[in-house]
This record gives sequence, C-alpha cells and structure tokens, in this order.
Amino acid sequence: LSKMFQARTVKKHYIALVQGQVAQEGSVEVPLITDWENRPRQIVHFELGKHAKTLFQPLIYDEKNNQSRVLLEPVTGRSHQLRVHMMHIGHPIMGDKLYHPEPKRFR
Repeated sequence: LSKMFQARTVKKHYIALVQGQVAQEGSVEVPLITDWENRPRQIVHFELGKHAKTLFQPLIYDEKNNQSRVLLEPVTGRSHQLRVHMMHIGHPIMGDKLYHPEPKRFR
C-alpha cells in the first residue's frame, strides 16, 4: 500500500463545504511553506514553498447560505493543502477555525 501511495496510484477524494459559489471545476497549483511565526499554519510562498496541486469540482451550490459543496482531490500531499488552496482562491472551508476563523453558519 505504501508503494502505491509513493507511485501515486492511489487517489484520495474529499467532499468539503466552502464559502461562496464555486462555478466551475479547476485546479489550484501554488507552492506551500510553513508559516513559522504562526505554526502550524501553512502559507503560499512562490519563492520558497514546495509544489502543491489540488483539483476541485463543484457539486452543489446553496444559494440561500452562499455555500458550495465541492469534491477535492489533492494531487500532492502537503500539510493543510486543501485548506490553504481553497482559502487562496477565495472559498475557505466552512468550520475551519485555523484558516477561516470567522464563525459562519453551515449545514
């Protein structure tokens, strides 16, 4: 099993509830690095960060609550990758107290 993960023959998928309307599928490919002053947070850093890529696909949009349910697939496996990537494109994960600290109602 560990060899399958190393060879990237195993894929992980996650379903997340995010803020805002994710209109179309796409990818986020920005490098991540530990924010040492605010550990365990990770940040986007184009010069020193390590390559990270996430694929995303919208599933359902809840207009009343302005929230989207999305399918996420981390291509790489960086710490907090999905959380940082979704925040980076303006759709933070609902209920994420580290990267989206403003409490919002979610279902």
